[in-house]
Formats: sequence, structure tokens, C-alpha cells
Amino acid sequence: MPGKSAEVCTADPADISPLQDGGDPGRATGTERLLAEVLAGILRVEQVPFDSHFFNDLGADSLVMAQFCARVTIISATRTAASAALAADRLTRDRQRPTRIGFFGSGLIARYIHTFLTATGWSFDETGVHDLSAASATGFRDYVQQAGTAGRITMHDDPEELIRSSDLVVFATIAGEPHVHDPAWFDHNPVVLHVSLRDLAPEIILASTNIVDDVEHCLKANTSPHLAEQLTGNRDFVHGTLADVMAGNVALPTDRPPRPEPPRVRTGYGSVRSAGPTMAPWPSTSSQAFQ
Repeated sequence: MPGKSAEVCTADPADISPLQDGGDPGRATGTERLLAEVLAGILRVEQVPFDSHFFNDLGADSLVMAQFCARVTIISATRTAASAALAADRLTRDRQRPTRIGFFGSGLIARYIHTFLTATGWSFDETGVHDLSAASATGFRDYVQQAGTAGRITMHDDPEELIRSSDLVVFATIAGEPHVHDPAWFDHNPVVLHVSLRDLAPEIILASTNIVDDVEHCLKANTSPHLAEQLTGNRDFVHGTLADVMAGNVALPTDRPPRPEPPRVRTGYGSVRSAGPTMAPWPSTSSQAFQ
């Protein structure tokens, strides 16, 4: 029967101890608490009110802003990469581990994902790279070589060639709308980490076994899964969360590999596909309730 893919994404930080002493702590979101903690560290103070004005109340300047943005970017990339590596491991445990990886997009997130995969025991016979920026792709190739990674590194001008030649595909782009439309590119059933969330057309999502990190986080703001929801009017194509997979509550097809879509972080980044028995879908809910 037709193959199915899996998608995994990360949600916003939650349950992080707040450092703010101003405003109503109950109103602070997980993201606000995290940012307050980061800013407190840069300012070298014990606490930062989450509702403070960056310049007027805290006396910060452009240099502090630059340090703050750099720190948040690194935290975001680290969270994203760690979640992606976890998804890659959990979504391939019932199949042969991929030996050919392809990076669709070669920026900071891609480098962190590569670092986390190799640090957790992954090795690849071939690493493929595709990026609209030749300079970025070359920089990523040089980074992989300097990291001492074994195996061949191949630069791909053709995105279809990259996908078809990879068992594990990482989408780490800044795409604002789908740019990969042909489900046939995934006929070899790769595991796909759709980190950037907006690369795949709804038709590919609907032909996949979709595993997400957080349903509400992934299905909004015109992400690929959100477009699939708008197209169908339901969420039946979402088969569960990564937590469900880890707890054994969702069984992935075993005769063909599933394909995951890892975490979503601010800089963004995949999805997977495999043939196998149909899995119980996520409870259906009309898309009208989420507009």
C-alpha cells in the first residue's frame, strides 16, 4: 500500500523556572521565563521582570541586545538539534539505521543537528548537502570535513537528487511556504526531519505517517501540517506525538521505515515516509476550531 511519513517538531520552552520578580508570574509564558533567565545572566543580575522594557527599565544597550540575540540563537539551535537527534533515534529503532544523510539547508541549525547526531553515535557513509546559497553549502561542507566526519561529502545542485539519495533527510531552511511538492521523491521511504516546518506540500504530509512533538505548536501559522489541516478540515493525518512513540503508545510501521519531522525552533528545520499498516490517527478535530 502507499507509503506513509512521520513528522516531528519541537514546541516552545515550557515549565522553565522564572527569574522575574515583576509583573504577574502567572501570566508569563514559558518563552518569557526563558528569555528573562537568559537576559538576567547577561546583565549579571539575579532577576529580570518579564514585562520590563529592554532599554527604559533595564538600561540595556545595543551591545547587550547583540549578546542577548546571540545567546538565544544558540539556545534555540541546541534545543532544536537535541530534539532532532532524539527523534531520529526513536523513529528508526525498528529499522536499519540510515547511513546516508542529506541536509536540505546548511545554516546554523543544520550544523548543530549534525553535531548532535555524531555526538550520539551516528555515522554516515555519505553526507549530502543542498542549499540555494553556494557559499553556505561550501561552508557546511568545510565544517563537516573539519569535524573529522568519516564518509563522502556530496554537494547537490538538484534537490530531488539530494532527497532520493538520502535515507535520512534534514530540512533546515528558512522557507516561508512549501517548495517540495512531489511525493514520488520520497518513494524510497527515507526518515525525514522536517525541522523548518514549511518545506513540504500538503500532499506529501497527507502521504506520510506524521509524528509531531506538540500538536498545537506544529499545526499553526501555515506550517506544512497546518496547510494539510486546512486542506482536509481535520487532523486525521497526525498519528501521534514523539512522546507517544517513546511511551510505546504509537506503533510505527515495521516493514518499511517511518519518517520523522523533528523539532521546530526559531530558525527552523523535516518529515518521513514509509509503507506499512495504517496507524490509528490523532483524534479528528475540525480546523475551524483553530483559526
